[in-house]
Amino acid sequence: MPGFEQYVGLLVSHEAGATPGAEHIAPGQLAFNTADQRIFARFGDDVVDITDGYSRHTVDQLLDAKASSSELAKVATTGAYADLIGKPSSYPPSQHTHTLSQVTDAGTAARLNAPANGNAASSEVVTGDDSRLSDSRPPTSHQHSWSEVTGKPSSYPPSQHTHTLSQVTDAGTAAASDVTDFEPRGSVSAAEARVVHRIDQRPDPLLMHFL
Repeated sequence: MPGFEQYVGLLVSHEAGATPGAEHIAPGQLAFNTADQRIFARFGDDVVDITDGYSRHTVDQLLDAKASSSELAKVATTGAYADLIGKPSSYPPSQHTHTLSQVTDAGTAARLNAPANGNAASSEVVTGDDSRLSDSRPPTSHQHSWSEVTGKPSSYPPSQHTHTLSQVTDAGTAAASDVTDFEPRGSVSAAEARVVHRIDQRPDPLLMHFL
């Protein structure tokens, strides 16, 4: 507002001819022009010069009872927290409580109770002395996939062992027979006899030496 200073409870101007408008003062508030020695008051929407109703002495008394904004701390006129001096560096909370709904990182077990003693019920939190917490408990029947088995060897060299003919997939029909089962010659099949015959017809190397 041109020419007027903000005092606590009133406005003061030291410029000649300065007149406050309704937008400058609140209803019932006073404005003083010390250069013109005039007093203004707002009644409703109108600002009225009420100087003639006050003596100079009364005006001086009114001004002496008011403090200039320059005499006040900055926060008195700005209301800004940053302008407040003497603030504490920390604000330790006083003793108080909270509900779980006010705790942002509470776990799902936060609302459960722990047993006073013994094993926990289904609606309680299991404590460290629960008798069921033991490495010696046998596991229940279950299965694992091959991918879940850890520590597998990269290869599996077989150890010394034997197999029965039933475990050999490509054994011939004669595999289970003894050597004597092929003698005499008449006991074998025609195809097998031709093989034996060819073997018998081969010359004896020892006789060939003397011929």
